[in-house]
This record gives sequence, C-alpha cells and structure tokens, in this order.
Amino acid sequence: MKGHIDRFNSTIAGWAFDPNYPGRAVEIVIEHNGHPIYRCTADFCRIDLLDAVGEENHGFSFDPTEEDGFTRNMHLSVFAVTDKKHLLHEGLWMYEGAVAFGEDEWLFLNTDSNQVNLRISAQVDIEAEKIHRTALLFAMREATLKQLGIPYRSLILPEKNVVCSQFLPGLAVSEMRPVNLIMEQLSRLNCTAIYPIDEFRGNASILFSKTDTHANASGYRLIFEIIRSELPELFGDVKLPSPVLNTKFCGDLGGKIRPVRIETVEEYAHPASAEHYYKHDNVLETIASGGRLRGQTIYVVNEHAKNRLLVFGTSSAYHALPLLSCGFAQTLMIWENTFDYRVIELFKPDCILWLPAERFLPTDLNDVSGLPATFQQVSKLMTEL
Repeated sequence: MKGHIDRFNSTIAGWAFDPNYPGRAVEIVIEHNGHPIYRCTADFCRIDLLDAVGEENHGFSFDPTEEDGFTRNMHLSVFAVTDKKHLLHEGLWMYEGAVAFGEDEWLFLNTDSNQVNLRISAQVDIEAEKIHRTALLFAMREATLKQLGIPYRSLILPEKNVVCSQFLPGLAVSEMRPVNLIMEQLSRLNCTAIYPIDEFRGNASILFSKTDTHANASGYRLIFEIIRSELPELFGDVKLPSPVLNTKFCGDLGGKIRPVRIETVEEYAHPASAEHYYKHDNVLETIASGGRLRGQTIYVVNEHAKNRLLVFGTSSAYHALPLLSCGFAQTLMIWENTFDYRVIELFKPDCILWLPAERFLPTDLNDVSGLPATFQQVSKLMTEL
C-alpha cells in the first residue's frame, strides 16, 4: 500500500518552519533506518503538496520520486535542519487514509499525524511522564493566572470520534485514552480544567456535522453555555445571535473525498454588522495560500459590549469566536496552544480562555519560550487600536 500524508497543511508543512520565526524556511529530512528517503523545504511543501490534499489518495507521498513511496507501518524519523538537526517525529507512521467512513454517511478523521484513532483506542503507548507534564501545564497556567487576578478557564473540546463513536463501529473508545489520564491527574491537582464529554455524549447526533471534524452550531452553543455557567459574571447577560439556517456546508472531511460531500446545516456566521465585526482575520487567506496558521492573530470588535477577551487555541477555538465575541468589546485569539505571558501583559484581558482539541493532548508545549513573532503582531495591533 502506498503511504500518503493526509492533512499536509498541518503536518509536514507545519514542520517546515522554525516555530520561533514563522515563515523562515528550513529543510525537512525524513529518514528510514538512518537513510534519507525524502527532503523538502517550506516552499516545496506549500506550492506542491497542498494541491494534492483531497485527491484520489487523500494526501501526498513522502517521496514522489519513488514508485512505491513509503510503506504502511514504516519506521520513520523526521528532522528539521537549520544550523543543526532537530528531531520532530520518530516512530511508526500509520496510514489508513484521511477519512474514515462511518454509518449513515458520517465521516470521521482517520489516523493522521496525531494518531487520533490509535490514541482514542489506547493502541499506542503514551509516556506517563508526558501525561504528567501536560497536567502540570494545565495546573501551572491556572495558578499563574489566578495569581495575576485574571478570570480563566481551560476547556478541552471532545473529539468527534469519541462523542459520535456509535456511528463508527470499528473504533473501540478506551477509558484509558490520554485525555482521561490527564483529567485524573488534574483532579488530584485541584485544577478546574473542563472536559465536557458527558454533556456531548448525551446529544451526540445533534452536536456535530456529518462532514466536519468540529462541533456544529448546536455544539458551540453548548460550549458557550458551559463557559457561561463557569464565568457568569462575564458571560451571564450575553445575548447570542440566531444561527443561519439551511446553509449549504462542506466540512473539512467532506472536502477530502470525491465527490465532495455537502450537507445542509445551521451555523453561526462571522459577525458583520457596523458594531460587531472581525477587524483582523487572515485565516482564510493564509489557508488558501498554503501559509502557516500557528501564531496568527484574529481580532474582533463589538461596540455593544465591554471588556477584553483573550483566547488561545486552534481551529476548534476559531469556530467558537462568533459566540464568544458577543460578550466582549475586544476579542483577541492567538492561533496557538502555547501561552505568551508578554502578550497577556500587553493586551490586558479581563478574561482568558484556552480551548484545546482533545486530539492534541498530551502535549510538549513550553510557555517559557513564548511566541516572539506573535508578540510582535500583537504589539503592532495594539498601536492601531
């Protein structure tokens, strides 16, 4: 079986940048048994590889010059090379296609760089130390922001593959999956991190779209209500807009198959009134150009509200902004799971939310290094306010 990378935009293309200097190309070298089998640069990834996502094989071969590419379960080592060699990934690369086909036309994320289904079913060993470090990260952030006097909540967005597993019979959801192990440690650390799996499972079929990995309008409304109950002093009186009904929608999974799968859903549109609007948002343009989303900033203005909200997270958090921004005069999202306390000091938020997706846990994040390029973006943004 010819192996392919699904979701190149968030895997190899993401590796092809120095995280401290977004946009600086580095060389990516992939080795098998100590021998290089693939090399690329950021430019090669962005121009050549992104166009291949969603084609017949739902991805792109590690080595387009070899007839067979790489084989399933091949042991790979992935390095970024700048002035020295940095190991980014080592282990078996499991490829089963970008999309898993469930019952009743439900689509699911299949095994990708995050090994999502292997983790959910506890088929991969996760170091206990990594689980512990991730729990400490949650607890440290909560303690630090409490000391700074900033209201804060971390909410782990449940994985669709877990919530809607009844539509994917081949997946055995394990109670020993990483997020549960992390939550066990957090309870011992008296950390208030939220993982609303019970709330989601009780309404599985109405909280996700069939063609997308993210929650739908009902799912994000539930997330908002959970946050409202946690922070009533900030979210208690917020009035939410009505969702747009009967919207033709092709989710991130529906776009990876042929023919493209389209469904009719309700969704929350980005606010676009004279009083409530996205003042700064280059996400769609960045995706279209094959650029790098990590470290990007999104800024929303709402003249009907007061206070400032700072949100950390990736695509799952981005989809929550149309609702979260209803309660704040200024909402700033950092497309990162890493915190930069200089950004926090600069923006002076009245509330901070971290909304990581379950599939990204556990993590090796390090807040000590911060986000230098993002700090520069926010500094420039603050001068324009």
